[in-house]
Amino acid sequence: MRRILYVALACLVACYSPQSKEKAISKLPSFKMLLIDSITTLKAEEIPTGKPIVLLFFRPDCPHCWEETQDILDHIDSFRNVRFYMLAIESLHKIREFCLSFNLDKYENFTIGKDQEYTFLRAFRPSSVPYMAVYDGNKKLVKIYNGGTAIDHIFKATHI
Repeated sequence: MRRILYVALACLVACYSPQSKEKAISKLPSFKMLLIDSITTLKAEEIPTGKPIVLLFFRPDCPHCWEETQDILDHIDSFRNVRFYMLAIESLHKIREFCLSFNLDKYENFTIGKDQEYTFLRAFRPSSVPYMAVYDGNKKLVKIYNGGTAIDHIFKATHI
């Protein structure tokens, strides 16, 4: 079933041009995520302005996603003024396990949840994980990263 879903999503991604994608996400697009408490839903419109925003699409079983998360946490003092929103499409159970592995609940600037209705996937159409979209404090796109990204690149994109 999961394989069918990924094939269907890949077909949808192929139907859109990169130019229309860039334009569609140049301002933080609408999406929503079910938080790991399994009750609260967060909409993109509810994300406050004023601080850089990093949207990190991941898979709980992806080694590169584990490395990316660890790199960010190893340099967390440099990212205290950055809001991280981590989304996955796997089960909340797997997302919670990932979150607990890194004790992400202790970081006030991390919000983790599930792209339950695939609104993030439809808006961003990530081609790999980890997939990172960096926005400035006014919710304007700064940079997109597909795959693992060096920590200094993330730092530069979030400290403009």
